[in-house]
Amino acid sequence: MMQALMALCAVMMVSSCGGRNTSGQKDGGQKDAGTKTEDSTAAVTDTVALKKANWAKMTQGYQVPDFSLIDIDGKEVTLADFSGKYALLDFWGTWCRYCVMGIPEMKEYYQKYSDKIEFIGIDCRETQEAWKAGVEKYALEWTNLYNGYDQSLIVEYGIQGYPSKIIISPDGKVVEAFLGEDPALYEKLDEMFGE
Repeated sequence: MMQALMALCAVMMVSSCGGRNTSGQKDGGQKDAGTKTEDSTAAVTDTVALKKANWAKMTQGYQVPDFSLIDIDGKEVTLADFSGKYALLDFWGTWCRYCVMGIPEMKEYYQKYSDKIEFIGIDCRETQEAWKAGVEKYALEWTNLYNGYDQSLIVEYGIQGYPSKIIISPDGKVVEAFLGEDPALYEKLDEMFGE
């Protein structure tokens, strides 16, 4: 019973995180729907496990994978574009209450250290229109990239909750990762760049 409940919770979490059927096929009869549900549950369980394993890698010295996303002007941007600089990856969305609550402190630290570290917001789980409106509404001055509903980068980086923030060194390795709106992030930035 407990396993079935956990599997159901996992399905609900992933489906609310932008999981979608990309096969383009509609469910057939009752038998097919049951098989697909079992396959979907197994796939969700595998995805959740993979996210956990990948987040566990986000420790000091781990070489993060590169990515390519579009910025607010539709230009393709890669993580490699920021090599040679420190970067703060912020996985967020305008729908995320804690992400939005953390914006004032992010702005404060952007003003303090923007000459020492690049802030890179990676918007997840919403439309481009909502993302662009949010960037404008909250007057986000740093680099803003759109991931939308694509799960590949989220799985690669092990993102399980929002916001998730990762400090990357100039050579593309993790300095430290933070799940949630964690004051320890700002303490780390002060430790690294404060005078």
